[in-house]
Amino acid sequence: IGDGERKMEGALFAQGVAMNRALFRGVQASGRKFGRAGDIEVGASEQQLPLLRKDPATARLVVEMMDLLPALTDDVWSTEGGTVRGSTSGLNRFAKAAGLADDVRGLAMESLARHDAPVATKVLAELLQDTKASHGVRERALLALARITDRGQANDLFTTTLKAAPYRVMTAAAINMASTKPGAEALLAATKAGTLPARLLQENAILERLRGANLPELDQQIAMLTKGLPPLDQRLAELIKKRSMAFASTKPDKAEGTKLFTKHCAACHRIGDQGGKIAPQLDGIGLRGLERLLEDTLDPSRNVDQAFRARVITTKDEKTITGLMLRTEGQTVVVADGEGKELRIPTQDIEQNRETMLSPMPANFGEVISEAEFVHLIAYLLDQKTVEPPKK
Repeated sequence: IGDGERKMEGALFAQGVAMNRALFRGVQASGRKFGRAGDIEVGASEQQLPLLRKDPATARLVVEMMDLLPALTDDVWSTEGGTVRGSTSGLNRFAKAAGLADDVRGLAMESLARHDAPVATKVLAELLQDTKASHGVRERALLALARITDRGQANDLFTTTLKAAPYRVMTAAAINMASTKPGAEALLAATKAGTLPARLLQENAILERLRGANLPELDQQIAMLTKGLPPLDQRLAELIKKRSMAFASTKPDKAEGTKLFTKHCAACHRIGDQGGKIAPQLDGIGLRGLERLLEDTLDPSRNVDQAFRARVITTKDEKTITGLMLRTEGQTVVVADGEGKELRIPTQDIEQNRETMLSPMPANFGEVISEAEFVHLIAYLLDQKTVEPPKK
């Protein structure tokens, strides 16, 4: 077929996916369910992968649909060795599909870990050991594996890989672990054994999830494990001072800062007509000056607008979710996590929903972005002196 027909085929497929995603969300919001999962086509066939490799946005919608499907049917979902109607084969295929965008594969890994832990454990272990896989794919496989409590034979591989990972990856993995009660217990055990640094227990995002798990004598355990470590406030103050000195002694590149904003911030924040609408609009942010910008980016929970405080939701199956409350759609609560991704939680599954004094912005942003990149990003933000967004 010609190029024109290929483009038409891709456009029709993307439109169909968007319509079906809206249908899935509507069914979830109504509290109703479909019939058999096996009767529902979600666009995950091998034949459709070439289209999705060229269209990451549509691929993400397909993964979202596959993630919603288990909650929308009465089918018994797939388990290792069982013959059942529901299937996570589409998620499995996406997680392993070379050529798909790393973030799409990462979303599929996370969903597979939630819905089919035995299969996910095998797939993720294979990806961690695949030297041909990109660094981003292996990193996402590690974070998805952190969501699984019973990792079986893959646990030694998980522990070894995590111990050698950068601190920012350790933090993200610890957040995933602390999102369930068994995982929170395993996280404390790992810090006691010295496998993970006790400093993780000072991170606010991790602390909130640990408290949501209702572990006995948690404060006493944390105090014992972090004894002798500098307080979090002191570490942040030293980091802010260090980054301030780096900014003063480096010639920043504002063009590079623009790219870094798109990569790290635009999923949630908006400048002009570019970016997301989850977090505060940043037009005119440069008027705050260097000192306040350093505080807002490196210690985001120091000054949090009440409208943007994170909420901690504990579900009836003892999972803990931290994010910014966006809206309620019928029988579903929608929150945004620290990466700007929407998470949808049926209200009937919520045990507790409480507000915190924390920002949903990642507290470890100083670890996520290098000092050199940070200088460029701050220069770009300081250059934003126009308060009103430009007119289209």
